[in-house]
Amino acid sequence: MSNTISSTWTPLMKVYRDAFTRNDVHSAAATSVVIALATLAVSLGFLRLVGARAFNQED
Repeated sequence: MSNTISSTWTPLMKVYRDAFTRNDVHSAAATSVVIALATLAVSLGFLRLVGARAFNQED
C-alpha cells in the first residue's frame, strides 16, 4: 500500500505539484481556473434546482 495521494482524487494537489514541484505556474493556473469554473457550474446548477423547488408556488 502506498502513502502517496493520487492527483486523480485531489485536483488541488495537482495544482500544488505543478506550481511548486514542477515549477510550471502556467499549468497550475490553468488547472485552478478549470476547477473554479467547474465548481461554479455545479453550484449554479444546484442553486437553480433548489431555488426552483423552494419558490415554486401552486395557486
